[in-house]
Amino acid sequence: MPPKTHQQIQLSPKTRLVSAIAVALLVFFLLPSSLRISTRLLSTWAAGVSCLLMLTLLMMYGATAEMTRDRSQSYKISRISAVALILIAISSCVFAIGALLSSAKNSSFLLIALHLGLTIVSIACSWFLVHLMFAQQYAALYYYPNSSSQAYAGGLRFAEDITPDYWDFLYFAFVLGATAQTSDTFIVSRPMRRLVLVQTLLAFFFFVGILATSINVGSALLQSN
Repeated sequence: MPPKTHQQIQLSPKTRLVSAIAVALLVFFLLPSSLRISTRLLSTWAAGVSCLLMLTLLMMYGATAEMTRDRSQSYKISRISAVALILIAISSCVFAIGALLSSAKNSSFLLIALHLGLTIVSIACSWFLVHLMFAQQYAALYYYPNSSSQAYAGGLRFAEDITPDYWDFLYFAFVLGATAQTSDTFIVSRPMRRLVLVQTLLAFFFFVGILATSINVGSALLQSN
């Protein structure tokens, strides 16, 4: 049984999202208005997503398989909300790279370095957010209540034949997002295969988009020198 102090800090997905938005807005209004709007927006996005990632990982930390099942069934993230966050995350990467391209023209080295750092942070936060959202969706789909003799739907078979916790779903989602393969975990249900297909396609276009735009950024930076 995890310590009571850990259970006291659990937050629902809605509360975590509202908290992240509040942090993002606070950062936006605290930043000096003399900064470019693109710089303020990138800083706002990075701060909000970092807060959301931290709160979500804090919720997952120390969770047993039973706690993972209960939270997945009680605190469901709607598919619409998950898709919206994923699309915003991908759009933020496009915006970050576009802002970097615009700042590379007639800008000082310091400003270019600042935007390059913010772009890297924004892309990293977005990448982690996308696959973290999928990990939660896998957990929710796996532990979806089943009316048959089985207590929940399942759909994944782990190598050790265990009852998975959040970290097992994180492992599955991030391995799939980084390598486009399922490693030692087997997909044994049609709904789970569909969700895996969506994540694999998004991860592919994410990498291709970042690679293509990075080449453009490098070209623009070389031309500006």
